[in-house]
Amino acid sequence: MAENKKAFIVYTDWKKYIDDLNDKQVGQWIRWVFEYCNDKWKNKDSQIEYPKDATVKMLCLMTKDVLKRDLRKYESKVDSISKAREKRKYNIEINNEINNEIKTDVNNDFKTVNSNKLLVNSNKLLEESKDSNIKKSSIKEKSTTSRFVPPTPEEIKTYCDSRNNLVDVNRFYDFYQSKGWMVGKNKMKDWKAAIRTWEKDSGFKTQEEDIDLKPFVKTVVDTNVVEFLENNPQLTNKQKSDLINTVEDENLKSKLIDKYFNGFMMEYL
Repeated sequence: MAENKKAFIVYTDWKKYIDDLNDKQVGQWIRWVFEYCNDKWKNKDSQIEYPKDATVKMLCLMTKDVLKRDLRKYESKVDSISKAREKRKYNIEINNEINNEIKTDVNNDFKTVNSNKLLVNSNKLLEESKDSNIKKSSIKEKSTTSRFVPPTPEEIKTYCDSRNNLVDVNRFYDFYQSKGWMVGKNKMKDWKAAIRTWEKDSGFKTQEEDIDLKPFVKTVVDTNVVEFLENNPQLTNKQKSDLINTVEDENLKSKLIDKYFNGFMMEYL
């Protein structure tokens, strides 16, 4: 019998073969059938032992042929089922590979589209920033969309020191702290912008740094601009920024922005 096969078929027409046998002969036949089906002789025909009774032996030989025929059918069916399972497993693996490739392609396309959009937006932003010479740090600060977090007095002082202004740190902090960091009816979005507004609206002007500009002056036009700015301190910030934008040398222009606007000329353009 086949491995793990726990049953065999008994046909009803076998009854006609045992009708003429006595109980002892039927018992011998039944015992032999169970011994054969349980592989007593390991499926080696040469080693099979048959009952000595000739009639019972003949019935055993006939039964063996039927059982062998059924066994071949069973093994063929098992083999077909096994191959079908392997084929189904293979198809599933192929489908998974195809799906993964599709997902990868879709993700790559999505990333490519997003990268292209980001590149277009970045190029557009860079083009818009060329005329006003906005620094990268200012661009990042302006594009920040994170949730507003109230600053500490130490953060306010650090920012005011970087701008070299005269804003009263404690006054600024206490004023907005008492209002829950509200600007009118709206929540404050950018406290650094509020600092710059206080500089303009409250008269806290930025201190001009003492920067030696001579090494950067290379043309007559640039020389005239530098001298005019130094000799006319009463100029408004807008007038200063218009003059600075006429400077031909980019390094000199950057130094002038640092001197008169502490690197933050954007708000006056």
